[in-house]
Order: sequence, then structure tokens, then C-alpha cells
Amino acid sequence: MIRDFILAVVWASVISIALWLLLTWLEQRLMFKEHRTWLAVSMTVVIGLVFVVPFILVAAQAASEARDLMRWFYESLRTGIPIPDLVNHLPAGSKQISAWWQNNLATPLGTSPAVKNFHSAPVVAMTRHFGGRVAHGLVLFGFMLVTLFFLFKAGSKLGEQLLEASRRGFGSEGASLARRMAESVRSTVTGRW
Repeated sequence: MIRDFILAVVWASVISIALWLLLTWLEQRLMFKEHRTWLAVSMTVVIGLVFVVPFILVAAQAASEARDLMRWFYESLRTGIPIPDLVNHLPAGSKQISAWWQNNLATPLGTSPAVKNFHSAPVVAMTRHFGGRVAHGLVLFGFMLVTLFFLFKAGSKLGEQLLEASRRGFGSEGASLARRMAESVRSTVTGRW
């Protein structure tokens, strides 16, 4: 079970390393000096919105498109799908495709042999699977935001503790190695070398 959440912790770590300089700069400002919790909440909310707002916009557009698609689907069930003009202009096989289309798709789809084996059970199973994956992704995203909040809340104290731990674990070069690793992650995310 923990394995599922490792990716969320890694993403929270990468985001916090990328924004660490901004966090330390904001921690020194008078407005946030005594209110580190508010700083951590603010930065976490901003990061959450950066990810969530585009998805909301895409979901709203997809819902609008889905209405049009459902309208077309119900109309096709009632009347069938007319053969596209492109089929008649194919260099080979246009007669066979036209014949198949007339027999299977040009008639009302409710009685069509092509959709006879298409039942609602596979659609329900597919929807459940998709909904489960979305719910799982939302839980991981929420866990990533909670982890990010605690990393931001710990602030520069956490950075100092990590440097001290790497110094103890790897000797005098440990802190230098940890700094280089953090700088590599920050440079990779921001695109600067």
C-alpha cells in the first residue's frame, strides 16, 4: 500500500526543492516571519491551483463536447450513420466497404448487427475502471499536497537537518553532495544550468 504513495512523496519533494529558494526568501519577509503555517498553506494552495485549474477547464470543455457526442450517438441509434463521401472515392475496396456500411451502420443502430453484441455491461465496467483510476489519482494528488504542505512548513529547518544528516551519513562531502543534488533537481525543473 505504501508503494502507491511513494510517487506522491517524490513529486512533493521535487516541487519543494524547485521552490525552495522562493520559500526561504518568503520566510525572511516580515509578513511570513511569524506565520510559517500561513506561508506553507498559501504555497500549497497555489501549487494545487496550478495543477487543478487546467484540469477543471479541460473537464468543462470535455463535458460540453460529451453532450454533443451523446446527442449524435442517440441520433445515430435512431437513424443510423450515413456513409461518408470519402468511402466512394477510395481507390480500392470502396464497394465492399459501402456494402458493409449499408448493412451494419446505415440502418438504425439499435437493430444493427455491428452493435448487437455491444451491451451496457462492458460500458459500465469501463466507466467503473475509469472512475476508480480518477479517484486513485485524486487521492495521490491530495497526499502529495499534504506532503508538500509539511515540507513547506518545516522550511529551512528541514533543509538544515537534511544537510546535517548527510554530513553525518556521508562525511564531510555529504553536505556538498546533498547541495549538488538539490541544485541538479532545481536546475532540471527550472531549465537553467
